[in-house]
Amino acid sequence: MNIIQHIQAQVSRAVAEHYHAEVLPESVLVNATPPEFTGQYSVVVFPFVKLAGKAPDAVANDIGAFVQAQLPAVKAFNVVKGFLNIEVDAAYWHAFLQEVLHNPGFGRSHRARHHYHHPPPRFSRRRERGDHKQAFRSAQGATEGRSAAPHLCA
Repeated sequence: MNIIQHIQAQVSRAVAEHYHAEVLPESVLVNATPPEFTGQYSVVVFPFVKLAGKAPDAVANDIGAFVQAQLPAVKAFNVVKGFLNIEVDAAYWHAFLQEVLHNPGFGRSHRARHHYHHPPPRFSRRRERGDHKQAFRSAQGATEGRSAAPHLCA
């Protein structure tokens, strides 16, 4: 699991324990924190406000305290206008980079190792455009010299 998935799982657990509601971890929205705020990730807590019956800032503080207690990678958190901003500890990033360094297959999925052959398209793009132009010219030539609505002319 990556850090975002860990955060999503802990937020889901926090909502279950604090507000007795089930939230799927993959439904927890985690975004990059804007550069003007402290932290690397922002959790959108507005979907949990109605479940909690509290103000967004209070919900974010409850969830932030839970996530920080449960996830050692979380160094700190802060709440800004109902968004939970999470700061990841430098030790986590160091361990992550060490893992990447010693894993030559990092970032390559099993599927990426296979070369898939896709059949060629039925017609080339030039042919398709040429056929389209030819059809347009034929239709244009058929209507030249005639009124657009011959049934209306006497």
